[in-house]
Formats: sequence, structure tokens, C-alpha cells
Amino acid sequence: MTALFKTRLKLETDFTSSKLYRQLLTLCFLAGTLAISPFCAGEEVITFSDLKLNGSATTVSIPNTIILRLTEAKPNQTGSAFSQTKVDIRDFSTFFTFRISESKYQGGDGLVFVLHSDKSTALGEKSNGLGYGGIPSSVGIEFDTWDNTAWRNDYDQNHVGINLHGRFQGPRASITPSFKNGSLWYVWIDYNGHELAVRVSQTSDRPKQPQLSYSLNLQDILGSTKAFVGFTAATGGAYAKHEIISWNALPPAVTVTLEEYEALKQKYADCQKKGK
Repeated sequence: MTALFKTRLKLETDFTSSKLYRQLLTLCFLAGTLAISPFCAGEEVITFSDLKLNGSATTVSIPNTIILRLTEAKPNQTGSAFSQTKVDIRDFSTFFTFRISESKYQGGDGLVFVLHSDKSTALGEKSNGLGYGGIPSSVGIEFDTWDNTAWRNDYDQNHVGINLHGRFQGPRASITPSFKNGSLWYVWIDYNGHELAVRVSQTSDRPKQPQLSYSLNLQDILGSTKAFVGFTAATGGAYAKHEIISWNALPPAVTVTLEEYEALKQKYADCQKKGK
């Protein structure tokens, strides 16, 4: 039988990020009866209070939830938050939302999603270092809000980038509108063992194509199949509040045949009828 859905990265039609898939996940949680175990594992919501908080990073209670605040809207802040134990990074997908607000003096500097082999207490350079600069044996996906073209390969003040070993020398992709517009941004990061793909949006609809992708071997870069995972952010003379609103570890991509896909759709339709 022909496998229709093997990877999140290559196919324009991505079942594991589709509306039907999300609906099936919801049914798994509510009913717990559907015989589709690859999906019922569901999304793992990361609890911010379980992270190791460093520098200016703190958790903040807001109505109905707790968020991670990496920096206040103050000058010269540097914050990081990492898992307290290393996690398997051979093949993963993650989804998070962030907000950059209360910008002063045009706002700076941005935040980074980081995988590294240092320590859970790792904290990089402030200002244009985004709290990531200088962290060895690392990969950092930056969401940069300041143009630092004068001393690295930035080419505008709003872009995503993939960086290695605490140095800002990797590929870039411009994003509009500005990350520091105070709105919620949605991010999907996927790694299939040889390619890292980054998608960003201002809605919860996952883009069909990544804005940025890069071929790499995380195990070679990190020196291990496991790493500390989390976020960094920093401000300088220009500043803004950097917050991670939610963070989910998605279930791994799975292989679904045409017959299995149609069966899943039918089970979903049957569940809808029973619920009426």
C-alpha cells in the first residue's frame, strides 16, 4: 500500500498538522476509546515551572495559565529557561507561541529557541547576543528584532535564523510584520534527522511550507543524541518584553496509508454522529 504521509517536512499535505488530526487528538483525550494509538499520545504541554530559569527569566501567572517571561521591558536584560534534564533530539517536532511587547527605543533584541549540550544554567550574551551568543555545542533558532548587519550577517531587523555553536552565521529569512508588534506569534519547528524546518505565522494555521529550512546533523553538532532544550532572550539599550505563552511537544510524525486515513475519517464521522 502506498504511504501517503511520511514526513512533516516534504509533503504539502501534512496529516499530522491538519485540522482532522487535531480533531482526532481532541477525541482521543475526551473519549479515550478510538483505536488509533499513534495519535492518542497527543501533545505534551511543557510546564514552565519545571524549567531551569536563569538571569532575568521568570514565570508569571495570568488568568487561567502561567507564562514564561524571559525579559522585562527594561534595558540590558538576559534570560534563559531550559529543561532540567536532556531530552532526545534525534527526531522531534515542537510548537510554541510567543509575544514581544512594550517596545522602547524601537525595541530589542529578540529571542531564540535553543538546543545545547552545555548545562541547564546556560546563559549567553546580552543585547545582540539574544541570550544565546557564546553557548557552545548548540543550535539556536532566532527570532530577531534588531538589525545587527554591522557585525554579523543580519540583513534586516525582523527575521528568523538558524545558528550554530553560539555564533550568528547561519541562514536567514525575513518575516513580516514585525515580531515586536505585541501580537501572538505561532511557531512550528521540525527535525527529521537531517533537516531542520521553521514555520511562523500570526494565526494557528500551520503554513504548508517552512519559511526557513537547513540541512544539518544535530547529533554531530551537539555531540550527543540528547540535549537541553529551551529559550533565551535579551535586551540592550533598546528593549521589549519577551514572553513564551505556550510550548508543546508534538507527537512524532507517523506513516498513514490511504486506507488508514479513510478509516480515521470514518471513525471521526462516527464519533460526531454519536455525540449528536
